[in-house]
Amino acid sequence: MTRLLLSKRRMIFSNNGTASIEFSLVLIPFLASILFILELCRVMYLTAAIDLVLAESARYTSLEPSVTNYEQTFNKMLNDNIVLWPLLASGQSVDATVLHCEKVSDLVSTSSSCSIDDTAGSKMLALYSLNYHYKPLFFIFNDGHFDSLFTRKAIYIQEAKRG
Repeated sequence: MTRLLLSKRRMIFSNNGTASIEFSLVLIPFLASILFILELCRVMYLTAAIDLVLAESARYTSLEPSVTNYEQTFNKMLNDNIVLWPLLASGQSVDATVLHCEKVSDLVSTSSSCSIDDTAGSKMLALYSLNYHYKPLFFIFNDGHFDSLFTRKAIYIQEAKRG
């Protein structure tokens, strides 16, 4: 009987298998933290790429003197620039708009005097906006968590209209 109790006691206090138990307890949080860091790196990369694509496309559109349809030209330049960034061109949808206003106060309130179409060429300010619909790669974040990070706006003076 004593021998049986001693063998059970040795089995309970034995160190055999502790490495595999510790490994299994540490592996899942470690992998989750690596995936979290990778997702945050992807978010930072995409926000920087969106900033650059928006700035370059809006700059070209605002400086080009032969532009008649600003939204179409902006979308064309946007699509040309997005191709250069592999993570942006991964099939996610991008919404782009151009809004023309006469005064800064109109831009702030986005009043009814601002319009999408400026065929008369009288409005000097343009608000270029871009909205990237982000889908997370990993399971950590839901779809709507980063919506505000992927909405960008840039205001440009239409230099070609200044004459």
